Amino acid sequence: MKKMNLVLIQPFGANSVMLKELVDYANEFFNVYFVDLPGFIKELDPLEEVTVDSLADFVGKYINDLNLDEYIIGGISLGFLVLCHVHIDKKCKGVLAVEPCLGHSSIRVGHAKKILTAGIAKAASKLDLADWMLHSDRMLDLAELIGLTKRPPWMDLVREHMSGKAIADTAYCVLTSNTDSYFSHLPHALIMNAEDETVSYEYVVTELSKHTTDLLIVRSELPHSPRDWSRRYFEENFPHEMMEKMQEFFYSRLYKK
Repeated sequence: MKKMNLVLIQPFGANSVMLKELVDYANEFFNVYFVDLPGFIKELDPLEEVTVDSLADFVGKYINDLNLDEYIIGGISLGFLVLCHVHIDKKCKGVLAVEPCLGHSSIRVGHAKKILTAGIAKAASKLDLADWMLHSDRMLDLAELIGLTKRPPWMDLVREHMSGKAIADTAYCVLTSNTDSYFSHLPHALIMNAEDETVSYEYVVTELSKHTTDLLIVRSELPHSPRDWSRRYFEENFPHEMMEKMQEFFYSRLYKK
């Protein structure tokens, strides 16, 4: 079977360095072009103004520069929210949603906590405190204590590669926006854990089913924020049969008449 091109947009708080093992594994089934967002990897400075649309414009330019004949566009969590606002052309043949975030309405957090977290993120950015907070163990301890965030085991990589301001600005965007943009004319494949602790499975399935007539749902056991990012872990949670099912779904739409 011919390998299809897959443009895959990063999730929140991760980049191509951290997800190298996933990308290597996915490359067995697709030609993967992984998109790091500005400020989430040290080679890319943060955008002056971070909005869902400005992130989508960055992704759109990246795709245009690739000059692919055809491709599938995919997003992991935050990446899907950004994906929904990308201006795509006829070269895009399908959409892959992995544990997708559709904005604040899809997030399993109480309204008050969303407002509090968004307010802290906005203030940290405006007062130029975001980078200091990212590198302060005491601030992270406090954030964990009051339930605002969980410190990932790869915190050293986050601090090495990511801008605190980009994290704060992007968090604010996610917590204050919803998407109403869907590519209803394209086939969609959804990979999601029905017990996802961060994003509501029921909300995502309902929304995608409303806007998409050709939807493949593949249920996984992968948590929204994995604690292990090894190849073996991804192979166990995205087994070959699952990847081949997805591959066949898109292939049948692209090449079989």
